[in-house]
Amino acid sequence: MRFTGPSAPSGRPRGTAGFGLAVLRAVTWRAVLATQALGFLLALFSWLELWGRSGQSPMLLSLVNQELAALFVLLAALAGDEAVRRGWPVWRAFVVALLCAASAATLMQWGLRGIFDRADPNRETLEALNAFFNICTYWGMVMMVYLNRQSTARILAGVRTVELERVRAESWLVTSRLAAAEMQIDSGSLLRQLARVRDLYAAGGAVADQTLEELIADLRGRVSPGGVAVPGSAPGSREASQ
Repeated sequence: MRFTGPSAPSGRPRGTAGFGLAVLRAVTWRAVLATQALGFLLALFSWLELWGRSGQSPMLLSLVNQELAALFVLLAALAGDEAVRRGWPVWRAFVVALLCAASAATLMQWGLRGIFDRADPNRETLEALNAFFNICTYWGMVMMVYLNRQSTARILAGVRTVELERVRAESWLVTSRLAAAEMQIDSGSLLRQLARVRDLYAAGGAVADQTLEELIADLRGRVSPGGVAVPGSAPGSREASQ
């Protein structure tokens, strides 16, 4: 038997065994403690809701049922998240994971109730359906929030990665253009042009400002994104042609 979903991303184990291994690796003590605490609260809430009614299950049985259901839901949520990582839509992963968790938890609670609670056999089917829908209702909301949160976090991480790559590409492009401009500019001609402008200003020549503006415009055209190098057009070539 092999996992028939989309292929695993690069660097993640493939196949059914790889899928299960990835799910087990995702289990953390923080996640276990959080789900067990939530299971305890749900068990307490359910037991208090049926306080004083006939046929009420013992508190210990209700607690065990919810804690084991929390464990099933945790594994199912992690499996759903791993399926989303491998290309499944969030809603598909949510429905499959929730149905698997609810079915497994219901069968487990049905067996425990028959052993410890000694419930009326005629009520077992009704109790099982009630447990199934309760798990889908309470734990389903928790699982959907978790899967949506994980999916949103991955989307944001992808956007940040793309933005970082764009900034790096722009930085590389600017650096390349500056390097190209430095190669296109003849430093000797530039120094001669600057010396000529200095001499014109020192002599009070009327063309000093115009010469400086032409030099600035020429350099700006070379450094700007649209600047195109023309062989023999380095600063000072106009002076040489005159």
